[in-house]
Amino acid sequence: MRSQRPQRPNRAGNARANGWTVTYEPHAHAMVVFQPGVHGANRTYGHVAWVTAVRGKTIDIVEMNYKGKYVYNTRTVTDMSGMQYILAPKAR
Repeated sequence: MRSQRPQRPNRAGNARANGWTVTYEPHAHAMVVFQPGVHGANRTYGHVAWVTAVRGKTIDIVEMNYKGKYVYNTRTVTDMSGMQYILAPKAR
């Protein structure tokens, strides 16, 4: 029997395919997608977080599971290659 290995999710690609705006420019109130290994993201699956503030290349985020299972935390990271931003749709 062949082993079923989970595939790495393509979060930004899936968002784009469903009509969401995806950019490499950081925005507050957007989801940030970390590619595997970027800023300590899981080396297989990557990581996602919510951007609360942007100051130039400095980004404040809130997230879960970075410091442990079910652990909520905030941190500041520097925008770099391997990060994409999924913009929240505007309310109508």
